[in-house]
Amino acid sequence: MFQKKLLYTAPSIIVLILTFVAAVPASGSIKGGGIGFDLGYAKEGYLSQDLKGLVKFGGGWSVSGKAAHIKSATDSDSYRLSAGPGYKVSEALSLGAIIAYGFEPGDVRSLSISPSMDMEIGSLWLAEYMTTLSFGYGWTRYMRAEDVTAASPGSSGRRKLARTRAVAAAASAISVTQHAFSFGLDQELPYDFAMYAEAALYGYGGTDLATLEGTLLARSNTLTDFASIVSGLPRNSFGAGLGCSTIKHWDFEIYSTITTAAADGSHTTSAGAGAAWEFYDQWKASVDLSVSFAGSTSPLVVSGMSHTF
Repeated sequence: MFQKKLLYTAPSIIVLILTFVAAVPASGSIKGGGIGFDLGYAKEGYLSQDLKGLVKFGGGWSVSGKAAHIKSATDSDSYRLSAGPGYKVSEALSLGAIIAYGFEPGDVRSLSISPSMDMEIGSLWLAEYMTTLSFGYGWTRYMRAEDVTAASPGSSGRRKLARTRAVAAAASAISVTQHAFSFGLDQELPYDFAMYAEAALYGYGGTDLATLEGTLLARSNTLTDFASIVSGLPRNSFGAGLGCSTIKHWDFEIYSTITTAAADGSHTTSAGAGAAWEFYDQWKASVDLSVSFAGSTSPLVVSGMSHTF
């Protein structure tokens, strides 16, 4: 009961905190920030909700947070709460870290720690357009344990039942560690265009990877940054995109991603396009349509609203 109450209360608390921060004038120690909300739709009743916020402080420090909820066609719910600091060392170097806790289908819990680094290297050769390299590492532990009723010392029957339950719990328990190494390149281009390329490699340790994968696949779709799952736990993923802001107050983007599953080596290809419109005093509305191909097509529409201050 407490966990269910936490799941529904935590996003509300974050909303209140972000609302308070947004109401504080960008003065003193707070130098700016933003809040945003995304809503995703897909076939067969899929729904995702994503609330995020960022607060910038003096001295190059910042704090970001996010609360996400996904409801799949199988009525399985997933939640993820994440937050972490950022630090701008200089105009060319930024550091960050995110700590996240997730509630997955099948009573699976996940804990992740993800440090990252961005380097703007175009200034090294006095380039006219910015070139940014990004590096990241993600450590995630997926866990599921069954409760075992303790046996009474005076009852051999209960001891036997407890041993049976212990064996069943060991068979159904999950403990899998995921290691993710990510690399990215962002390049500004003439005429307000920009392109990016990214790659991620994954490794696993622990037991019962196949059982974990089957449990997590209870939901039909995920947002790409939710649990790094597109079609099963990934072995690697590669993506690229092109964006432009040639029209005032408008941003456009097209992108594609190819992901390979760790269990069977199957491939999932995703392609999408998005547009964002900035209006009325730093408000921005966006819409994104993506389609994944893995045996059958799976379209996903994400609409969003954000505000910077």
